[in-house]
Amino acid sequence: SIRLKQFQADQKKYLSSPKTIYAYQHPEYPAELKLNYPEELQDLFKGKYNYNLPEDCIERISSIPQKNLAADLKHIIRYEIGRTYLLAEKDDWDEDDVIATLSHVLLFIAGLRLEECLEEILEILRQSSDFMDYHFGYIAENLLIPALYEAGHNQLQRLSDFMKEPGLDSFNKSCVYYMIQNIAHNEPERREEIIDWFRTELNYRIANNKDLSTFDSDLGAGLCNALIDLKAEELLPEIKQLYEVCDINILVNGDYEETKKYILSDDELSSSYTIDRKNIYDTYKNYKSYFN
Repeated sequence: SIRLKQFQADQKKYLSSPKTIYAYQHPEYPAELKLNYPEELQDLFKGKYNYNLPEDCIERISSIPQKNLAADLKHIIRYEIGRTYLLAEKDDWDEDDVIATLSHVLLFIAGLRLEECLEEILEILRQSSDFMDYHFGYIAENLLIPALYEAGHNQLQRLSDFMKEPGLDSFNKSCVYYMIQNIAHNEPERREEIIDWFRTELNYRIANNKDLSTFDSDLGAGLCNALIDLKAEELLPEIKQLYEVCDINILVNGDYEETKKYILSDDELSSSYTIDRKNIYDTYKNYKSYFN
């Protein structure tokens, strides 16, 4: 059929389009775990709590002064990255040996709204797709985007700078787009600010359309996906220009005309990632539901 042939042509175009090559140069990470509250945080390192954390554990950790807790969680993130980023790239790791420490850390950042942890979350986003599979599996975005929201929703310039970093995984970078469009969902009075942020991002990508080190067709699809969720009618001229000068993975949302149709539609489309801000106990209830 004509539709099948079009899909096959789109798929061939996507497969042949150049992609950003992952080339992150890892810094030196802590070689030892040195915590100010080792007893209170010990349960985060126990595999028996991978899929849930008892309420008394949550209460004990939540009782730590937030500034002090943030400092320990930031250290855990960097320690765990250093301990596992090479291991995650091997094909022979056993899923049963993985401890969900980083998942717990992200849940506490989201549930307790720890704004001090943005740089450490960005360091997680700098890791490879293998790292994400190792630590988070299929729920990576569900853990990362809410934590990124709580840490970064008041630091938009820092996120803009991060998006320009070269050699990073495009799907990880897309988390930033999904998070930022959620600011307008949760804080509608900031919609104009969010539209301006995306306008600046679009214009930067249009002006630097040959730079594959920071933007490829997958990241382009993530950007357009977020703008559909945002119903960003104000940005249609820039979106049209983006499609004209950049490779966009049209297997996700289609071409510009389809993207425009979704943005202008009165129908309530299911959002890619909607953040409903929860307290720490409800955050864990939601986490547990992923495995039921």
